[in-house]
Amino acid sequence: MEFYISEFDWDEANAGHIQERHQVSAAEVEQCFSNRRKITKKPGSQDRFYLFSKTDGGRHLFIVFQYKGLGIVRPISARDMDKRERKFYENP
Repeated sequence: MEFYISEFDWDEANAGHIQERHQVSAAEVEQCFSNRRKITKKPGSQDRFYLFSKTDGGRHLFIVFQYKGLGIVRPISARDMDKRERKFYENP
């Protein structure tokens, strides 16, 4: 599953939550969308997805995002992957 991404929808609510609760920067989240990634649809949701990827520094992140259409992505949450998520990401 691929998306055309032209813009990230950041505000204090999502950027602050991700940074304060999970110590993940907005720059790290944006890097993950440019690097090798796997995307799956969030069960039961029309517009939310899961992204599994690595930052340029090698940090494995699990990201929940909303695809708003027209290339706009709104990150909802981001954190380090757990072992199961990392295994899913690493396997082809």
